[in-house]
Amino acid sequence: MPSSNSTLYQVSVCCLFFGYKDNELKLLVQNGNGGKFCFPQKPLQPEATLYGTACAVADSLLQKNDYYIKQIGASDVSDPLHEVPKLTIMYYVLTQCDNLQPGISGTDSFHWVTLSETNLNGEQKMQVETALKRIRRKISIRPIAFYLLPKLFTLSQLQHLYELILNSPVDKRNFRKRVCEMYYIQQTELIDKTSSKRGAHLYTFNPELYRKSRIIFKL
Repeated sequence: MPSSNSTLYQVSVCCLFFGYKDNELKLLVQNGNGGKFCFPQKPLQPEATLYGTACAVADSLLQKNDYYIKQIGASDVSDPLHEVPKLTIMYYVLTQCDNLQPGISGTDSFHWVTLSETNLNGEQKMQVETALKRIRRKISIRPIAFYLLPKLFTLSQLQHLYELILNSPVDKRNFRKRVCEMYYIQQTELIDKTSSKRGAHLYTFNPELYRKSRIIFKL
């Protein structure tokens, strides 16, 4: 039995879904009251784990479990007018924009918005920025950016994605040199000619080779 000094929280798990499409970072939002945006979330049930609840949120919205999920931290969203204080555990999820369940994308409830043009309140902006800081630290040492890309991609697309997330230009020559050193990022025989007549080779990331490789991922 809790002591008289203990505080019982109403706990929810909230997920920030990030995608990449049309050369822009996207954020999945849900329409709330008064035209405000909110993020997908789920109350923490008795006996449920935080990670399991976060995955349940992702699985309810995505077609397949091809996503990367990581905890960000906790946010106290208590309202002085309510007796029970509220605590929200935040996660970020990286996935392809086309991975949403049929009927969810483009509805009045859930939709992707361009990150740079998203109308968020102050607290939501802080949550997104905190998530981006965590992602920036991770993408240079772990291949998590590939969850945002299609199976086949050009090196220009990969570089542009890194520049968007890092919010900083990347040296093209050094970037491509490091990519070529990692044999689990494989060049295919396919050519993408959507941006030029000459075209560019399409690449793919092989997660099995990465797991077996002793070459450290560093971009």
